[in-house]
Amino acid sequence: MVCAFCATGIEKTFRKQPEVESVKVSLADKSVTIKTKPGRTLSDAKIKEIVTYSGYSMGKIVRAK
Repeated sequence: MVCAFCATGIEKTFRKQPEVESVKVSLADKSVTIKTKPGRTLSDAKIKEIVTYSGYSMGKIVRAK
């Protein structure tokens, strides 16, 4: 991700998912933070699919405990 347009595109794509409560994209960190709705989750495979569909490659997935 290199621009605000990139970040907006990823945010919009994640917000369309019924499990997602909020999304924050950091251009500086090149990261995406996703908060899911209570009792809901997104699989690692689904997250990778969404990022790839948006036209980007991704590194690791880190889940909060």
